[in-house]
Amino acid sequence: MGKLRRILALAVFILLGCYDLLIYNPATAQNVPTSTILIGQIKITSSNGQFVSLYNNTNAEIDMSTVQLAYYNYYDLTSSKLTTSRYIALSGKLAPHNYYLVSDGAMMICYKMTVNAQSLGFSSTAGTVQVMQNGLTNLLDSVSWSKTAVVTPAGVQTSPSSTDGFLQRAWVDGLSKTANDPWISVTPAGPDGCDLQTQISSSTTPAAGGTPQIVKTITPSDSANVAANTNNIGLVAPEVTELFPNPAAPETDDGDEFIELYNPNDAVFNLTGHRIEAGTSYSRGYTFTKETLQPKSYAVFKITDTNLQLSNSEGQVRLLSPEGTTLSETPAYEDAPEGESWSIIGDSWQWTDNPTPGAVNLPTSKLPDASKSSTSASKTAKKTTTKAASNGSSSGNAEESELDDVAPLHPGILAGVGAAAVAYAIYEYRSDMANRIFQFRRYLRNRRTARA
Repeated sequence: MGKLRRILALAVFILLGCYDLLIYNPATAQNVPTSTILIGQIKITSSNGQFVSLYNNTNAEIDMSTVQLAYYNYYDLTSSKLTTSRYIALSGKLAPHNYYLVSDGAMMICYKMTVNAQSLGFSSTAGTVQVMQNGLTNLLDSVSWSKTAVVTPAGVQTSPSSTDGFLQRAWVDGLSKTANDPWISVTPAGPDGCDLQTQISSSTTPAAGGTPQIVKTITPSDSANVAANTNNIGLVAPEVTELFPNPAAPETDDGDEFIELYNPNDAVFNLTGHRIEAGTSYSRGYTFTKETLQPKSYAVFKITDTNLQLSNSEGQVRLLSPEGTTLSETPAYEDAPEGESWSIIGDSWQWTDNPTPGAVNLPTSKLPDASKSSTSASKTAKKTTTKAASNGSSSGNAEESELDDVAPLHPGILAGVGAAAVAYAIYEYRSDMANRIFQFRRYLRNRRTARA
């Protein structure tokens, strides 16, 4: 009987595993009335440079690990042309009335935002992106696009013809933002990439004189400290690239610990008002007053410059904008080896016995210790964090996982699974069942003999 119970439990597990796909249909998911998170902008290209910005439309901080993006490669979710889907998990925190940018390339920091680097791979021909929270049936907002104009279904946006253009919600300052607000096509205007110019479509009558509308994406309400950093507008955010928490003798913790930043731009980046913070809870910090980063250069800030002591046991570092936006953040480390630096080499953070303050990071020269490699990897990956890569984004450990299907399972499939489980049980216990039948027949025969 124990084996039979296990088989029945397996059948129940299979049915429960199909539950999400059974109840979730992206074409019929309903909007929730709160509109807690809205899609503010989306750029679709045929190569790198795609991004999606999400807006926190509430007065409370949102844990982005509860939020997911669902992507489909067609605008009509009931069409047979929909062949690809992707589920993108997010991470980090989103402050009230701030933006969260998911980007696969360089992105200018024009207003308060948290940045998360992802490989998006959206189709430039047609597609749909949905924002979910706490499950695949709780749809907050969505946007669909097509390379060519679409009449039905309604609400499909026509992608900008310009390679620099993207779609943006036509929100008006002072008015509530909703998921029903219209979309407009914009493109950066002139040398200031944070000035967006509305693109006039062929079906729209241009304004008198043909002067396009200019949409300024950075305003005093967005940033109280813009005036002090106007020369940074349009520049990619600097990146934290190396930490040296545990110097070896004759170097000392009090004199030789350092934090390294890299400026990926072709222009000087002004650090005035920016802040670096250290510690697992970021309890220690230093605010820059007049420092600058030279173009395409590394800059080293020692403990004697910032008074920021890095822990030998565990810690991490982040760089904040004057408005409090996280521009770059290292993964957490544990048990800093003596004389080694915590560095980004390629696309991953690792310990190296070749500290390179003010220069390109080099991998370690030591042979790996097989007994410690797995433990070290699990410790350094303990905490999901984000960083801004040299393309101006901060990356996280958010992963993409495939949606196996976008349509609900047919009831016949579920019935087939149940029937298969029953058939397997009959086959597995055929001998026991035959013995039971034989015993029962013998019992009946003996009773008839006794009566006679």
